[in-house]
Amino acid sequence: MVRIKGVNSDYEYSTEKGKILEKHPDQLYMRIFICPNNQPSAIDQREKDQACCEGKSASCPGDKKSGHAAITLHQKEGISLQTDQAQLQLEQDGSLVLKSSQGQIAKIRASENGWEFCSNGASLKIDKNGNLELASANGKTITFKGDVNIQGDIQGKLLETIKTMVDNAFKQK
Repeated sequence: MVRIKGVNSDYEYSTEKGKILEKHPDQLYMRIFICPNNQPSAIDQREKDQACCEGKSASCPGDKKSGHAAITLHQKEGISLQTDQAQLQLEQDGSLVLKSSQGQIAKIRASENGWEFCSNGASLKIDKNGNLELASANGKTITFKGDVNIQGDIQGKLLETIKTMVDNAFKQK
């Protein structure tokens, strides 16, 4: 066997028949991966009870549980690059998604109106005119480190808060 593997939606090895069988699934995919354990893939010949590697360290039947990497082309899910620690996926809708092994997800999406970056419920939107919208998750804190320079008008709650602070400062004197 080799350590560079490949599987796809149209073929699978049958341990009962001892040969590769053609399939006709609804969704097509192709996956190229490396298995440092040199384990068989779904299209490699193997014994009836022998598990196969799917290109993921966590599910590999081999001894080493790290060092796997994969590239997947999928008709519905798009293109993904995967390692032990993260997955980068270009979805069919044009979104770019980064998933960490700890469950963190960040998504960048383009639309007619501009770009949006989302993670953990927070978002940053940049429209086609260059306007920015920064939103925290469920009213969480937004912190700026360093100097903040504002050129232009301040509107909304921030303006009212600043006015109140100035008024209170003068009342104390």
